[in-house]
Amino acid sequence: MTDQYSFRQFTDQFCKSVGYTPFYQVELEEATTILQLVKNGRGASFTPETSVNLYEDKIKHLKIKNGQFTRTIGLLKHKYSYPTKISQAFVNHAHAYFQQMTAANKKTF
Repeated sequence: MTDQYSFRQFTDQFCKSVGYTPFYQVELEEATTILQLVKNGRGASFTPETSVNLYEDKIKHLKIKNGQFTRTIGLLKHKYSYPTKISQAFVNHAHAYFQQMTAANKKTF
């Protein structure tokens, strides 16, 4: 991704912290295009696990094991709006999903 994306900035900071400087041959803004290039054997990419279809047989997702490699994601809602059933269901689902993901990641360290 281009350096305008927070994930790219985050990745660059992490690489720098471990003494590695990635050499980017291509910078794209579309995650699906990046994954398609990787799928076709045209390179490798730092990609959040949540954006990769783990059942894709031509892509191998490797986890970086480092206890200090974290990312914070927020969920915002309007302070004065009435919460609809569907919006509350989404908030509940997102909360449960990330709790489950956090629990699974703690087991790998």
